[in-house]
Amino acid sequence: CALPIYICSIQKDYVQAREKHQLGADCFNRIGKMADASFRIIDIGVTYRCEKNYKMALQYYRKAVSIRDRKSVV
Repeated sequence: CALPIYICSIQKDYVQAREKHQLGADCFNRIGKMADASFRIIDIGVTYRCEKNYKMALQYYRKAVSIRDRKSVV
């Protein structure tokens, strides 16, 4: 369930939210679900956007787009 991750974002605990999103991305990556992994990477970008760190947000958005054709996120 992704609910605890989003609670972290709602509570503005973006560091913990990023850690949980990364863990999710790693798990989806291991089982080959690249679309789901890319959504978690987008979520990391969203946490940076919420902090107004647009450079990092863009970096994660680009990473999410680039993993479509790759076999792993890492």
